[in-house]
Amino acid sequence: MQYIGLLGLGPVLRVLSLAGLGLQQAYGGAGDPARMASAGAAAVTAIVLWLYLSWLLARRSGVGGRRALTADLPSYLPFLALAGCAHPAVRGDAVAALWLLCAGTVLSALIKARVLVRFGKPWPAPDAASLRWAIWPILVLGFVLRLSLIRANRFVGDEALFSHWGLLIATGKDVALNSEIVDKPPVFFYTLAVFFRLFGPSEAVARLPNILASAAGIGIVYAAARRLYGLPTAALSALLLALSPFDIQSAPTAFTDPLMVVLTSASCLLALQRRFLAAGLAMGLAAMTKQTAVFVLPLLALAILASRSQRGLGRAALALGAGVGIALLPCIYWDRVIRASWPSFVEVGSAHYGEFGLAAWGSFLPRLRAWLSAAGLLTASPPLNALFLGGVPLLLAVGLWRRGRGHEWRYDWGLAGYVIWYFLAHSAVSFQLWNRYLLALAPAVAILLARVLLLPIRLLSRERQLAPGKTAYAALVPVFLAALLAGPVQVALKHGYPVGGEKDTYLGIDEVASFFRQNVPAGSVVFHHWLGWHYSFYMFDFPYEFQYFPDSQHLIEMARRIPDRAKYLTFPSFAPRQEVELALCTAGLELRELHRVHRPDGTVSFTICRIEARSGDLSPCAALEGQAPAEQGPPPPGRFADRPGGEGAGGGVVAAAPMSLAPG
Repeated sequence: MQYIGLLGLGPVLRVLSLAGLGLQQAYGGAGDPARMASAGAAAVTAIVLWLYLSWLLARRSGVGGRRALTADLPSYLPFLALAGCAHPAVRGDAVAALWLLCAGTVLSALIKARVLVRFGKPWPAPDAASLRWAIWPILVLGFVLRLSLIRANRFVGDEALFSHWGLLIATGKDVALNSEIVDKPPVFFYTLAVFFRLFGPSEAVARLPNILASAAGIGIVYAAARRLYGLPTAALSALLLALSPFDIQSAPTAFTDPLMVVLTSASCLLALQRRFLAAGLAMGLAAMTKQTAVFVLPLLALAILASRSQRGLGRAALALGAGVGIALLPCIYWDRVIRASWPSFVEVGSAHYGEFGLAAWGSFLPRLRAWLSAAGLLTASPPLNALFLGGVPLLLAVGLWRRGRGHEWRYDWGLAGYVIWYFLAHSAVSFQLWNRYLLALAPAVAILLARVLLLPIRLLSRERQLAPGKTAYAALVPVFLAALLAGPVQVALKHGYPVGGEKDTYLGIDEVASFFRQNVPAGSVVFHHWLGWHYSFYMFDFPYEFQYFPDSQHLIEMARRIPDRAKYLTFPSFAPRQEVELALCTAGLELRELHRVHRPDGTVSFTICRIEARSGDLSPCAALEGQAPAEQGPPPPGRFADRPGGEGAGGGVVAAAPMSLAPG
């Protein structure tokens, strides 16, 4: 077991990951520098890996160095299958390359296991210390992967609004948010305010709390799995969560979900440690970060039962309730006393997102299919997803078969039951479908998958003659994971999955703010229909009057009331500019284009215009009416149309297929 830490968290993981990334880079011609660099990196990686594992074989089996090199060399022959990427049928197909890499890795692992059996020798007993230190490089790896995306994209509307509330608190302009319609509990906004006060307001600072929380969540999963199952499962669970593409992309956001998930995970860990008052406090803070923390209560109940407290369930529940009350009371006081003039955030949330109740029976199965389809992104690896689906039932069956040998089988059944409950509850309740709601499943899925991967070792635990093969399997599990997750992690580092924020939709919004600051005089009127929440953050404290318009007619009426003031309107790429321009033209107004903001690929993301009085006849309007609609991008999923108090008057998912989960 010690070799999970020795190999998975040492040079092997790093070099194999680099090889996997290089294999999926550009597929240009023979002289393509990117392809040549990838081939060179793969060759160097193979040589380094060969030398390292041969050295390990020589050291542990007592054979000479030259003999170890010769014996280990055939295990790399399966990787010659990667030459199949040059075949015209699969050239440029990253998925085919990944499958060939996985197949080569599996065959290589089998050959290495055979080599270890051949040079069989009693290997040293597992050393717990070799796994205790393993969590630190895993934490560093997880933190670096998440931190690398801190500036990957611009805020979506919700992130901008939450950060605006944090700015209001941090600057002292509105510490209680009495000027705002708030539809979320307050913990996250005040957390943002603390970070803004310490480090200054920016996108990166707004994302830092969730990045730190996500990295801390890896350590919490390690501690919880270690308490339930032992060090090998703990180390592998932490590694799986650290490399989860879903978790990687969810962390560098200013959504409430990552902080909520880590608080619920901390609550479960504290319950396992029989610190029930602290567990209740953490769960209360999680609920006051986001109300959907209530869906994790069954997992907390499982943790209480697994703690086997000598104090009894009654006293544990009492301490837990006291902790929850300590966390809830200040938030309730803030919501119902300090902000008494406003509706409760629960009422506002229900108005924005729809009533909280049971979904129609006919929508249950489509919703369940949508959730299950999105759940594949937790690993984003089809082989690992298939292993999870096939391995968990086997794990549960083996647990029942060997139930007299310990309590671990009960924890397996509890975690599997929680996963099933989570899907069924989210399918039965009538709130909207968002990918990020699945983040609360990531810790449980990581632990269950680790249990499945280590199941063969448990089954062979009493077979002494197979000890070398068991050790080889334990050593190669992290290598196998690195090969399977190298591609998905690479995609996640390019923000390639529909998780977290929007990758391209709002690129350039910071340039829009910079243009206004440098070119638009104070006192101007800035109309908005799509970007109100973005303006509230990116143009915080700008000396302009921001006016929301629900439709073109209201825009015309408001513009006519202020004929002597400068008036501006910015169109995102998904906005119907031609419709607005035609309506203004027929009303004697026109749009004068001032500046276009382009994405890195050259497409236009924003167009800044000034509204002016039109002079002349109606012929320009007739020309506009006869034009074909200008090409525009699709609207981003989710709430993007402003309302006077923010965005998304109707709330919800703006998508053609109501049973598809929206990104983010």
